[in-house]
Amino acid sequence: MEVNLNIENEDIKFLKDYLKGENSPVEIDELTNQLALFKTESRLNDKVKVYNPKCEYKVDDLIYKDYRGKIPIGTKKHIELDRGVVLKVVEVRSKFKNEIKLEYEGTSDYKKYLDYLTRQKIELLLPHKMDKPCEKPEYLDPKLDPRKFYDPLLEKDYNNLRKKLAALLNKSADIAFTGNKAILVGNLKPIDNEVFTKIREFLTDNGRSESTEFFVENFVKIKKGSEDFGPYCFALSYKMRNDYKIDFQPF
Repeated sequence: MEVNLNIENEDIKFLKDYLKGENSPVEIDELTNQLALFKTESRLNDKVKVYNPKCEYKVDDLIYKDYRGKIPIGTKKHIELDRGVVLKVVEVRSKFKNEIKLEYEGTSDYKKYLDYLTRQKIELLLPHKMDKPCEKPEYLDPKLDPRKFYDPLLEKDYNNLRKKLAALLNKSADIAFTGNKAILVGNLKPIDNEVFTKIREFLTDNGRSESTEFFVENFVKIKKGSEDFGPYCFALSYKMRNDYKIDFQPF
């Protein structure tokens, strides 16, 4: 299943809703993962049939096949699978025998097996309609769906989504983003304008930079180690760069 990696309006709404209850900045990797789950959650709504060669399958059917144990990923390499996989029927054949051609759209190590078959020019085929009349299919319990246990995106797609998200956050007026962390602008810790005036004077008089921690401890008067120290460091760093255009050593 192709995943739209562009960040649409519904994705932005999801991100804002996710950040709404966060009073501390969230790492971009966490936001990317949550967005990936949001973009792919609909695939888990499709019913999955448990594979049975005595049943009949059609194109676009999803089937669960147990592949536990060792499978080859090279001429001398094997991997061990501890659960089955969900496969998609892409072709139904009946010329010589009743069989279905399958593809795998997941992110587990099973993909290495499919890549190996592709290199060997071998198709993934399974028999079906082995009984007359065909048996009725059983459906996989959603709680047992193996796709829940794997990453929602392949690594290259995840990295692509992360780049797109970073670009969006850098331009957002509603989400504060710096140091690969983000928080809603409305949830930033409040800091008086006077604090930034004093910091600017300090930098001008001393001609040297200091860390964010130094400014938060000495000018915002928040002790290091307190629960709010990190969020205040983030707020100070973001506001100094974006609102007050003060250059200093990043935290």
